[in-house]
Amino acid sequence: KKTGSSSDWLLVLVETNSSRANKLLARTTVLDRIKQDIGGKTPERCVAIMDPTKSDSKAAESMQTFLHKFRQFFLQSYNRTLNRFEELIRSEREKRNEPGWNFCNYFLLQEQLAFAYEIMGLHEEALVQYDELDALFTQFILNSSV
Repeated sequence: KKTGSSSDWLLVLVETNSSRANKLLARTTVLDRIKQDIGGKTPERCVAIMDPTKSDSKAAESMQTFLHKFRQFFLQSYNRTLNRFEELIRSEREKRNEPGWNFCNYFLLQEQLAFAYEIMGLHEEALVQYDELDALFTQFILNSSV
């Protein structure tokens, strides 16, 4: 695993009529066993979907539950990654007075963050990033001997 990389998982069990009737012990289902063996401290990451070819309410409800959890875990993961990226940018900004600091590298990092905000439709946040870049660039030009 690379430093700073993020990995998440979600285990999906598709239950058909035959697999639903398959119980390991008197009160233990396959999903319960998976949650116990694989889920460990995060059993909520193990989800069962009732036969998606059926059009009954249980199948629809299980699909809604799956979609909700998938969306939730995806957004959590994306948020963690975005927070790490913002922290990297903050640490690079704090080094701006050190010799050898490169404005171009910093510019590329903060511009990537602004672009990510634009893609998510957070245009005001993107503008904040560009305004910070503008202010830092002006300060960099005034303080340099160029």
